[in-house]
Amino acid sequence: DHALTLIHELEEHLDDIPRVKRLLLELGRYYDPVLGGGIVDPPLQKAIVGALEAGEIAQAQVLIKARYDAYMRDRAHLGREDV
Repeated sequence: DHALTLIHELEEHLDDIPRVKRLLLELGRYYDPVLGGGIVDPPLQKAIVGALEAGEIAQAQVLIKARYDAYMRDRAHLGREDV
């Protein structure tokens, strides 16, 4: 699952804000059918980048983990447990 690979790459490069922005933009292009929108929507992208720009890496990690957990629940809901 390419989206999961992108999420893991995002988590590994929180010190590189331009890269984070690119990864978030790409994740926003992946559709979550349960939420009916991008895996990472624009408000969440803004919150993650804002946290990183403020030096609040732990907050960015919390936001990413919460979205990752929700994505995994969505996949299970759709019968996609092949993660």
